[in-house]
Amino acid sequence: MAVVTSDKVENVVEMVVRGYSKLLEVATATPSTDTLDFVESLEEYDDLDDSDLIDTLASWAGLSYDDFKRIWEGLTDSEKNEALDAIEYRLAIVGFENLMKRWTNNYYVKKNPDLMQKMINIAKKYVSDKIDLDDFSDALKNLLWPTEKDREMDKREYWNFLSGMTLANYIDEETVKEIVKKYLIDELGKLKALWIPWPKKS
Repeated sequence: MAVVTSDKVENVVEMVVRGYSKLLEVATATPSTDTLDFVESLEEYDDLDDSDLIDTLASWAGLSYDDFKRIWEGLTDSEKNEALDAIEYRLAIVGFENLMKRWTNNYYVKKNPDLMQKMINIAKKYVSDKIDLDDFSDALKNLLWPTEKDREMDKREYWNFLSGMTLANYIDEETVKEIVKKYLIDELGKLKALWIPWPKKS
């Protein structure tokens, strides 16, 4: 469920999520895996003023520890919990959307119109409620990595996929469907419509 925040909390959340999103684009080869790790790590803090928590949030916000600590100390405990809930939720969206976008930019997908169509068909079934999220995830997984050997050979990308789909469980279903439609139906549909055969190597 989407998290509604006060202005003071929203400013903190926006700083952290905006900074994290920028880092994600340049700092990791497995953005969904790393995002899931970060989201799960935020859930482990019992002390809202834990120095490691403050340091992590400060680094994502692009602020010094002391500067972020001053801002963080300006929130009540209730507002800190509210901020963490909102950060987890929005980071989950960032990580899941990155995964969906990743497939519209994938070289192997872009050169295979039949694969694109199969992905579009699976996405349409999910968006129209013919299959649930677990079935959607399994269908994509089995399409992209049909055998254990495939999963072993492409282990990093496979686990990034599983992590991204786990992040979807943190997000309200309507938002998940909007993201799936945007990338796996609309964007892939455009790519397929514009598809021309790739030159064969001589």
